[in-house]
Amino acid sequence: MFSILRETSIQEIHETLNKIEENQISNFCNEIINHKRIYLFALGRALLAGRALIMRLMHMGFEAYVVGDLTTPSFCEGDFLIILSASGETDISLVIAEKAKKFKGDIALITSMPESRLGKMADNIVKIPSQTKDIDISAPASIHPMATTYEQSMLLLFDIAVLMIMKQKNISVDSMRKLHANLE
Repeated sequence: MFSILRETSIQEIHETLNKIEENQISNFCNEIINHKRIYLFALGRALLAGRALIMRLMHMGFEAYVVGDLTTPSFCEGDFLIILSASGETDISLVIAEKAKKFKGDIALITSMPESRLGKMADNIVKIPSQTKDIDISAPASIHPMATTYEQSMLLLFDIAVLMIMKQKNISVDSMRKLHANLE
């Protein structure tokens, strides 16, 4: 059973990543590079993938924060907010996006539903074509429950984005190691 589920899971992620438009991820990486401070807002399992991205951005020398953490500074004009929401309809995400717009910040949305209310507010969208927690008959079928394919694909997508940014900015792994936690 394990080998069948493993192969099916890997195939689903492979197919999902192949459907992401390259120009969307390139634009997303450029937005990160062109902003002084980057913030991330997400809930649930998406937050776990988002924290991995923020950590790597910090390792590359970016000012990167997670909204809601105790040490996150105030959001200001020109800052960049990344929102992770498969449905693009999460109420608290809409409130956070409205505040970011009020402060004249830029917003990226990583979603399965670019036509959502959050999608209409976002300056930059990366569509991950996958199921949300609600059944979406337009998304590819999945053996995984709810938004699992979205979350797993997002984690790999973020690791690929990190590699793209490293190449664009000529950032070495050695320089990143210098910013890795050392009180472990």
